[in-house]
Amino acid sequence: MDKNELKRHNIMNIMRSYHFTLIELLVVIAIIAILAGMLLPALNKARAKARTISCTSQMKQVVSASIQYAGDYADHIYLWRDDYNPFPGNKTVADCRSWGGLYVELGLLPEKVIACPNQQRSGVAFNGKYSYGGFVHGLDKTYMDATRTAKWGSFYSTCTDSPWGTVYRLTQMKAPGDLILYSDTFNNSATTDVDRGKGLWGFKPTAGSSDLYQASLHHSGRGTVGYPDGHADNPAKGDFKEKGFTGMMIDDLFTTL
Repeated sequence: MDKNELKRHNIMNIMRSYHFTLIELLVVIAIIAILAGMLLPALNKARAKARTISCTSQMKQVVSASIQYAGDYADHIYLWRDDYNPFPGNKTVADCRSWGGLYVELGLLPEKVIACPNQQRSGVAFNGKYSYGGFVHGLDKTYMDATRTAKWGSFYSTCTDSPWGTVYRLTQMKAPGDLILYSDTFNNSATTDVDRGKGLWGFKPTAGSSDLYQASLHHSGRGTVGYPDGHADNPAKGDFKEKGFTGMMIDDLFTTL
């Protein structure tokens, strides 16, 4: 046997000595599956946490845009008007207008910021095409009773008489670090609504089970909200209940508080 043949023979012997049996391969596959099962929940949790952080950051930008708008337009925070006419500007649009489209048009917010990473945008322009919503006083006037008005102020502007009209005076808000102005939302209307399950422009603290205007907790049982002092946080169900909320969506299911 010459030198080259001997070399090939030695290599083949080495390869034979290191081959895997079927049982060994199955054991390796089982170990990999176990490790994947242990790591995937942690990875999913990390991804959910990252989306919550991103949502909170975006919400801060939303409330900052509202404060900036109030500085430019005579102290008014705009959420909705049927006959859009900003204060004290001179532009008029003969149609309803919600806050997100207006703030994007004015350059106060990029469009990608006004939707939660965990929620679908509305597909109908009437609902705003985003998923953060503002407190709709016009549709929920019973919420601001005498006790809450004394606590948070009488800040509703009379510049619009529409039940959907929602324009507030920033400087009339007491305890702006406690009043929820914006929240994640969930449209829980009839199944025929093309926007059911998506976000929309407003929320009602006393929403019923089939209401469009639902605040939503879809960050592992927590929501993302913004306050008129400029900060945002992630309250749980009990925090909303403490502020007088009576119904909302929690992980896509309606819950009475």
